[in-house]
Formats: sequence, structure tokens, C-alpha cells
Amino acid sequence: MSWVNYLLYLIPKKHLSHLVGWLVHLRLPAPFSQWSVKWFQKHYKINMEEAEKPLSEYQSIGELFVRRLKAGARPVCGEIIHPVDGVLTLKQKVTGSSLIQAKGKSFSLNQFLKSEEANDLFGDGISLTYYLCPRDYHRTHVPLSAEIFKVQYVKGALWPVNTWSVHHQEGLFVKNERVIVWCQSSYGMYVYVMVGATNVGKITLSFDPHWKNQDQVYQPPFPVKTGDEMGVFHMGSTVIVIYDKNHPLPSEIHEGPVKVGEKII
Repeated sequence: MSWVNYLLYLIPKKHLSHLVGWLVHLRLPAPFSQWSVKWFQKHYKINMEEAEKPLSEYQSIGELFVRRLKAGARPVCGEIIHPVDGVLTLKQKVTGSSLIQAKGKSFSLNQFLKSEEANDLFGDGISLTYYLCPRDYHRTHVPLSAEIFKVQYVKGALWPVNTWSVHHQEGLFVKNERVIVWCQSSYGMYVYVMVGATNVGKITLSFDPHWKNQDQVYQPPFPVKTGDEMGVFHMGSTVIVIYDKNHPLPSEIHEGPVKVGEKII
């Protein structure tokens, strides 16, 4: 075990994350809040031209982090779209009982989705993994019109979800806290998983503002449209969307930087 890995084991990641989450949303006296917000924006090179409000109107780093964008900043350009601003780090076909995390690392699909039927439901489907860094827009969106019929909350650790951790921590996505949103589209089923990480203060669901870290079944199901806001990371992390084999996704989906609303089909 490297010293970095050892250090990460020693750090109380949940307590640290809750502390950071509290600090970044803390409203300091005006001079200090303005300085911290300006520092954060400059350090991470956040594009304020597309933000809903000018920088001076954000009262904390947390407010800036969960900023909305100007109307029309992310047009919906397809039937199935990329749901986040970030990097599509991995596109893979679902084969067998495991998904690839990184070269030489994998994790159990059933354990990840907390379902003994996951292998059968999503076999031969497509999984897309997106990473959001601190400068990205952190509101996530619906990739395809659907009815949401279930949400699962899975308690877990809050390992950092960065390049080092993804390549070194076995079963990282199974270990970490996550919110699993089950969706039924006109083609079939897909799951939308928001994965927590170190310094993710909390995850909220935009379609259900009353949701509080619990399993929830929706009867009747909750309808959402392509491009609707799905949820919010109150610090950065990862989204994994897994589509069953009935969804007409192209064989060529290029990995790399993406924006909300960009067309997949």
C-alpha cells in the first residue's frame, strides 16, 4: 500500500466531507464571502458568462458550486443526451456480472445496483461513466424521457473519485455512497446513479425536493423529460448511467469532455 493510499485510509472521509460541506455553504461576513467566492472562481476557472447570476451575487462557495445556468445555455440537441458537464471517462458494454472501473479494476453490477436481477436486466446494455471536476456545472439532467419508479439510497464510504482512486481502489463505486434512480423509458429500463465522493456534502434530487436519503417507490411513477434537471451534487463527483440492451445507443460514443444536452442519438 502506498503512503497516499494509507493516508486516505486514515482520514475520516465522512466527517471531513460533512465539515467541508458545512464550510463551503457557510455565509461569512461580506468581505470574506466575496473574497472566498472570487478565489474559488478564479482558481477553478469557472465560466461566469453562462452562469445565471453575476459572481457578486453568490454568497458562498457552496452557492457558486450549485449555480444554475442562463436559460438556453444548454440546449437539448437529441432524444438521448449527455446528462452532465464533465468528462465521459468510460463507455462499455455490459457483459458478464461486472463492470470495468479502470484498467485492471472492476466491480460487481449486482452489488453496485443493490439488485440480484441487475445482471439479467442490463446484460448486453451500455454503461456510461461521467466525472465532474470542481469547475463543472454540478446540476445533473435527465438523459432520456422516462418515468421514475424507484430511488435507492446506499450508505457507504466517501472515497475521492479521482483518477488515482479509480485506478487504485478496487470496487470503488461499490464502496461509495450513492443514489440510484430507476427509470422506465419508451425503449426499456435505465438506471441513473449519482456517486458520492470526498467533500460531497450531500446529493439532492430535483424531481423530488422532499427526498431525504432513503429508499423511495413512486406510485404512480414520476414522469421526466429529456433535459429536465435530475439532481444536484453539493460538491463534485461521478454519474454512471446504465441502459438496457433495448436502447438504440450507437456503437461509437466518444469518450472525452461533454456538456449537458449534447446529442447521443
